[in-house]
Amino acid sequence: MTKEEKRFEELYQESIKLYRGGRLDESLGILEQIDDEVSINKELIILDRAQLLSGLRRYEEAYKLLEEFILEKGLWIDDYIIEFKEFKAIRDNKRFLRLIEESKKNQQSNYHGKHEQFYFITPYKEGNKVIFMLHGNWFFARGERIHTVVPEFKKEMENLDGVTLCLLYSSKVGIHGYPYWYNYLNGAQEISILVDKLIQRNGMNRKDIIIAGFSAGGGVLFEAAINRKLSIKNIGLTMPHLPMLDDYTSRMDNLTDKYNFFIHTGDKDHLHEQALAFEKLLSRHYIEHKIYIEEGRGHTVLKGINKLFTHFLNYFK
Repeated sequence: MTKEEKRFEELYQESIKLYRGGRLDESLGILEQIDDEVSINKELIILDRAQLLSGLRRYEEAYKLLEEFILEKGLWIDDYIIEFKEFKAIRDNKRFLRLIEESKKNQQSNYHGKHEQFYFITPYKEGNKVIFMLHGNWFFARGERIHTVVPEFKKEMENLDGVTLCLLYSSKVGIHGYPYWYNYLNGAQEISILVDKLIQRNGMNRKDIIIAGFSAGGGVLFEAAINRKLSIKNIGLTMPHLPMLDDYTSRMDNLTDKYNFFIHTGDKDHLHEQALAFEKLLSRHYIEHKIYIEEGRGHTVLKGINKLFTHFLNYFK
């Protein structure tokens, strides 16, 4: 973890804490400090600033940032970001709607198309246990993060005999130039098809497979499970992003007797509350699961994660 990454993590977590407390002005101030001090994740900060400016009714400033992001940089906005409450006042405004149309055009012209959607970190051999791992949208899919994380994964896998690890990727590219999950339901459909193809191609046994997802990847897996699209029983969620959880509470019975969950969360993670809420729902519906809370773990860095795959394997025996 570089000094710049550490500084970003420190400031960004403080901004999130202030935002959660309803202190939008102060949260915005931290984001502006990040913009001045740190050179990484610039696109993320532009969107967060626009969101807070809209929430503070500083609409013209919000529009200028969105125009810079979409019209000047040729980037695009996720569907779920548009639904944030801070954008409610301008969501139906013609100026905003025109920007969203341009955003969609930018997105449509930036599909991956040519890249492989999977990468075997360790090769598959008949009889191996298999772990499929889905990336997140910012801090696991980015190229430099992959170079940081893959050695960590390989190091752990060296101590695990008879285990295959395969990373799974979205077919679409994000504004940062790397794989990205836009619509979690579409991602769920895509991954369910990809997994079935890999199983058939390699002659894998579904009972020996764990499928896991980090952050947005966890959200994709939850969407796949709640809609019964996933043919794998054992699901690992690492600091999952679950914005749709409240909407799906009445459908939790879809998971009963079909899936088994291992939830990994960090007590410093800004998505920690979502993981705890999901665990409560699983308990209420008597769905098989276990939660592991890692002390001191934030969201943006996976390097140094403590034997994540070993935890999965020990639970899903």
